[in-house]
Formats: sequence, C-alpha cells, structure tokens
Amino acid sequence: MDDRVPQLDPRQIRNPFPPLEVLSTDQLESIHEASLGILRDIGLEVLGDRAIDVMRRAGAEIDAGTRRVRLDPGLTEALVARAPGSFRLHARNPAWNLDIGGDNLVFCAVGGPAFATDLDRGRRAGTLADLSNLTRLIHQLSILHQEGGGAVEPTDVPVPVRHLEMYRAIATLTDKTWQCLGFGRRPVDDAIEIACLIRGVTRDQLAREPTVMTVINTNTPLRLDGPMSEGLVEMALHAQPVIATPFTLAGAMSPATLAGALALQNAEALFMIALAQATRPGAPMVY
Repeated sequence: MDDRVPQLDPRQIRNPFPPLEVLSTDQLESIHEASLGILRDIGLEVLGDRAIDVMRRAGAEIDAGTRRVRLDPGLTEALVARAPGSFRLHARNPAWNLDIGGDNLVFCAVGGPAFATDLDRGRRAGTLADLSNLTRLIHQLSILHQEGGGAVEPTDVPVPVRHLEMYRAIATLTDKTWQCLGFGRRPVDDAIEIACLIRGVTRDQLAREPTVMTVINTNTPLRLDGPMSEGLVEMALHAQPVIATPFTLAGAMSPATLAGALALQNAEALFMIALAQATRPGAPMVY
C-alpha cells in the first residue's frame, strides 16, 4: 500500500478576488499624507552608519547629534517610486520560481521560533536536527512555496556560526527559495554567497535573478537599529528582496487609534523602501 501523502505539482496560486476596501480612497490618502508628514517633521532615528550615509547622499536631512533622518515628502515619493511593482524569485529548482506582486499568492513556512515540539518528545529548545527535519518537511509539502528563514532556532549551535549551519541545512535540504537572516551585513553577505553557490551563478547574475529574501523590522516608534539597517542596505546592494515589517503594537508602540497606528506603520515602511531605493534603484521590496 502507498501511504504517502498526495501532493499537488508545484504551481503558483493566484487570488481571483479584489482586495477588500475597508477604507475609502480619501481615508487612505489622509493616512498616507500623515505618514509623509511624520517623515518630514519627525523622521526616523537610524543607528546604522551606512544607512545614514546612503540617505545623506540621497538628499535627506540628517541630524548628526540625534541620528534623526528626515525626508521631504517629494523625496520620499520619488525614492519609493523606483521600487518595482512585481519581481520573480529564482529557486535552485526552477519549478519553484515565484512571482511576487499583483494577485500572486505565496505560502511561506514560518521563521525563527525558539522551540520545537512533537508528539514523542513534547516542547523543547530547537536544535539543528529539528531545523533539518522541519526543512525536509517544508521541502516535501508542495502547498509551501518557500522556506521562511529557519523553521526553528538551532539553539545547540554557537551563535557566531549559527547562521552558517542554518544556511547549510536550508541549502542542502530544499531546492525552494528561502529567507536568510537580516540582522547585519555578515549574515546577509554569507547568504548571498551561498545562494550563488547553490545556483551556480555570479553575484551579478544573482542581482538580475534574485533568490533569497529577508525580513527587516523597524523598532516602532520611529527607530531603525544598526543590524537591521546594515542588513537592509546589504540586501539592496545585491538586489535581493526585503520584506519591510514595522513592529507596531497599537496603544503601546504607536497611537491607540487605528488611523494613527496605520500612519506610523506606513511611515516606517515607506522609510525602509526609500532606503533600499537610495541604496540601489529598483531593488525589490515587499510592503
């Protein structure tokens, strides 16, 4: 008897339905204008030197004492307009290439949990063996289009080399696209090198055919820390896509009102997209 779980062939899924319009066009425009005002009048505190240098060259106003970076609304919109509306991610196995943007849907595995659990051993700190087994599972499940940046944290591996062991597992145990760690220049550069190795391409070709993504968080309210800014700049330099994710908790790290929280979150996302475009025009981003 064949007891394998039936699998669909690799395929991209498209959403046939229009987005829900919760807010009117005028309300959306009001939130957007408020976001531009936040970037103009308050700006973001940026703790990474490379990011500040990039934004200075782009024409932003820099307060060297407070590390506050302010953007004129026209500059913000001009930089954001450089980002492509869609792009293709290239997997080691071309059957798992993904189109990002428009009505394309991507189901991605989770990244970064500290604990693993199963029916035999229960909840425990994640290990490299757990990460490897979960990566094998991600590879086998055709409903999952992408590995999500480490299905569990391998806490049994020393921190200085942990990202390398994570990348080794991901690079050898799945041929789908994947997400790297974004907290600094070194983890990103190592991921780019490994992406080139597993696809057999140069860095120039990788820039034309992006393979690896990462998530970059702001520290709401209105701060972009050093490691995150370094990771974003390094990804953009090599034209690898970044998912901009402000970490907004309404009422704690942002205004309690939904409109105020959205205005702040939108401002931080726009700043990250602008920073990527100031680093390399056309660098792919996910809002």
